[in-house]
Formats: sequence, C-alpha cells, structure tokens
Amino acid sequence: MYTGPILLAPAALRKRWAKQMPDHVAEMLDERSVPDKRGATLVEIGSETVLLLNDSSPTRFQAVGAGGVLVRLCENDDVDFDEEDSKQVRRALDVDFGAIKPSAWRPQKKVVFDVGASLELFASGAAVDDRGDDLSSFLPIPLATGRYDIDVAVVTQGERTLELLRLRPHGRTLDMSGAPRPAPQAKAKKMELEVSPAVAALTKRTAWVGTDGGPVIALRKEDASRWKAAKQYDDVADESFGLVKSKGVEVLVLPSPNLTGFVPTAVGGIFVRCDYGEASACVAIALAAKNEAWTTTKLRMKTGSLLLGSAAEDGKKGRPCTLAKGTYAIDVLSAATATVDGEDAAVRGCVRLRREP
Repeated sequence: MYTGPILLAPAALRKRWAKQMPDHVAEMLDERSVPDKRGATLVEIGSETVLLLNDSSPTRFQAVGAGGVLVRLCENDDVDFDEEDSKQVRRALDVDFGAIKPSAWRPQKKVVFDVGASLELFASGAAVDDRGDDLSSFLPIPLATGRYDIDVAVVTQGERTLELLRLRPHGRTLDMSGAPRPAPQAKAKKMELEVSPAVAALTKRTAWVGTDGGPVIALRKEDASRWKAAKQYDDVADESFGLVKSKGVEVLVLPSPNLTGFVPTAVGGIFVRCDYGEASACVAIALAAKNEAWTTTKLRMKTGSLLLGSAAEDGKKGRPCTLAKGTYAIDVLSAATATVDGEDAAVRGCVRLRREP
C-alpha cells in the first residue's frame, strides 16, 4: 500500500472506490493529508466516515485485545529498503509493544472512530484496469463494531522510526501486555525445509487458483450450478474470511487474491495460500506447520468434495477439491515463513479443514 494517502474504511467503500470516487474526492484527501502530522483525521466521504492516515507510508495492523494498533513507518525515515520486498516491510514494522512505556501513548483529542461494518485498510490512489476492477492492495482489519478512541506513540526500533496508532474501545483502556513481541533476531532461527519428491508431486497435482483482486471461494460441488458470479459476487466481495450464505449457497470466503491451492491431508485438507516463493515451497511450509501454529475457529462446514475458484466466476469453473463427506472444523494459519531449498518462502492466511469424529 504505497499509493496514498491510506484509508481505514468500510470494506464496501473500497469496492466502490476506483469506480465511483470522483476526482474532487481524491483532491480533497490530498489536501487533508499532512505528511508531517502525527495521528489520523476523520473524513466524511458520501455517507461514510473514514480514518485518513496522513501519508502513504507502509502500514500494518496488529490486533490487541478488544482493539489494535496501526504500525506505520515514518515517511521521513531515510533508511533505504525495498518497499516491494514484503519480507523487508514486515521486518521494518515489527514492534516490541512490551517495551513501550504507557506514558508514550498520547490520546488524539476529538477523534472517535465509529466502526459499523467490516473494515479494510487500502490506498486511496487505487489502481484500476480497463474494466474498472479495483486492483489495489488492501488489508482486512478485524475490529468489532463500536466506537474507538485513538492514541498516538512514536518509537524508535533500531534504525527505524515508527508511528503507532492505537485503537481502543471508547472510554476504556487497552491492555498491551498480551500484544505479541517479535522474537529476538539474534536467537531467531528460520525453519529450514526441503521440497521432497512427494511434496513436489503433490504440488504438481494441485490445481491453483488466483484472482484479479477479489476473494477466492470454496463451495460444495453439488452447488456448482447455483453460484452465478454476475448475481452473487457482491454478496462476498466485501467479506473477510468466513462462511457466507448467498441465495441459499454456502461458500467459504478466502479474502485477497493470494495464489491458492487445495492439498489433501489424512484428516481433510489445507487451502495453501502463497505469500511469496515457489508453490512447492509454500506447500512444504503449510504441511510442516506445527499444530500449535494453527488457530481453531468456531466455524464448521458440513460438506463433501468442494470446488475452489474465483468469486468472480461461475461455480462450474471451480477446481475440484476431494473431501470425504463429514463435518469439518476450520483452522487458520495466519502466516509462516521458511527457507526452502535455500530460498525464502512464506504462506499467509492458510485454511485447514479437519474432519471431526
């Protein structure tokens, strides 16, 4: 997200942004955006209230308790690194929240952000192709509905200067003690793997699906003819990860256009979602992830074989995913990295289906 300024806004607005936002809105955002100003600004766009971040600096979100923190690289940071290298960006935005003193946080006065729908973080200078489809990168933000106060802190981590925007439920404190802390770099040891002949063969057999910017979906094979993209795409376009019903058809929504393939396992299967690296390397990482790395959700899917495809295409075009009939628990692997055959690779947002007894 490097074409800014950046917005934190309802997901539905991001979908309409490139197609419907007139030039004067972009000009207004540029005028309201102040690169040297700390904090964020509330801006009305049509009927929506959005949070305007004051420049196009690389930004990530870290959920903490009932709120979270937007972590931003200060734009005046003169340390060079490749913004297109997602590994470098993530390392640059790693924060040791436990080392930040409570006194470092300063409340941003007169800014209370109302959250009433699913949020996404995206660049206001959204790119469009010749069909008007939104191709800009975006990040789903897992905040519950409600009102949020904003605190600002500026911290130095190594050679980096970071701006932190903490969103906490209105009038309440936010306990930062449970925030994740980056592993000490000196002691951190990246997982090293090899692509075995079995994994290579499995990858070759896997049908991979990508999109032009919208979500990937998985639906029951028997529902293939009932998914009509022209009529139902909007029902899932603004959704984050989860199970969604559209005109009687239940689909598993996998947000963002990550290259996705279904790899069968002894108890179900894994939707492997590549962040970077070779597909075979990503399969190796997903299969090697320890059980404690997966987060079990409350979602359950009663199904047999599935079809995996772009939400923007009719269900019949989906790629088959063979599953025995049963009820499946759904687990999520947020992210994992490894050196595979000497090359770095990573997965992000993998989903595991685990058949229940």
